Amino acid sequence: MRVLIVTSKYLPSVGGLETAVRELNARLRGAGHETLIVTNRHSRRLPPGEELDGTTVRRFFFTSGLPRLTPAQLLKYPARLAAAPAAYAGLRCVIREFRPDVVNLHFVGHPTAYLLAALRGSSIPLVVSLHGTDVQIDLKRSPVRRQVFRLAAARAAAVTANSEYLLRLASDYAPAAAAKGVVIPNALPGLPPPAPAPERRGHILCVSRLAAVKGVDLLLQAFAKLPPNGSMPPSGSMPPSGSMPRLVIAGDGPERPALEALASRLGIRQDVEFSIPTSVSPDGRKSAGTHVRDTRSSQGLSLIHISEPTRPY
Repeated sequence: MRVLIVTSKYLPSVGGLETAVRELNARLRGAGHETLIVTNRHSRRLPPGEELDGTTVRRFFFTSGLPRLTPAQLLKYPARLAAAPAAYAGLRCVIREFRPDVVNLHFVGHPTAYLLAALRGSSIPLVVSLHGTDVQIDLKRSPVRRQVFRLAAARAAAVTANSEYLLRLASDYAPAAAAKGVVIPNALPGLPPPAPAPERRGHILCVSRLAAVKGVDLLLQAFAKLPPNGSMPPSGSMPPSGSMPRLVIAGDGPERPALEALASRLGIRQDVEFSIPTSVSPDGRKSAGTHVRDTRSSQGLSLIHISEPTRPY
């Protein structure tokens, strides 16, 4: 089977959506299916096409509506809007040449309207996969996105969501999604057991992708305001000590250098450990006195990962 995957973001960008699509693509290819990925070309520094993990990735300048941009970005917007016809033509060409048996749209983002237009008059089945912020934030804020989503749900053969809650919320915006909805929870890939972690009894743990939307900078600023004795709310299990508690940030992403620099400016760098999620063992997670979730994102998957560290979620 030939599967065309259309996603708002993909590698080399790092995030939950990109990871989920990459894992899905690997599983499809492992099962013998042929895949091709189309995504947004967010920067001219990215090539219009390349091979990643053995899969062809095509990028186009998908733009829709007038987004909230800084003045500098707004000056570039007309050029991106002028590229819209080429993006539409390029997507139609991909569909014509690849001849997919099914199209899987991930995240109701900029490529959605282009894809619906390119599939007009076609009988190719469309599967719309929702990931969270596309419904919980984008549809709430944008009437244009809501209308595009209603059209996508009407065209779709199936609508998938990673939770019952997300599917119900999407159905409120597009009733057609209710009858076509399928819940497919997110899953963790099989990972080798991490090396034994040093005992960190009573530390503060945050598991998050290090991107601006996650708000880890707010965590660092709050951590810097803790009293020297490291006192915590009664529900915490911080041991009595004359020193600051230790903050462990398990994650990676484009904001890591800036966050490390912020920790240095705040004078807490010696008390902050930047790690990666797979290096924090289940015992290390359970031993944390306090778990902190990202502050600007709407997803709570990291909390599930922490509470059930040995199980897929």
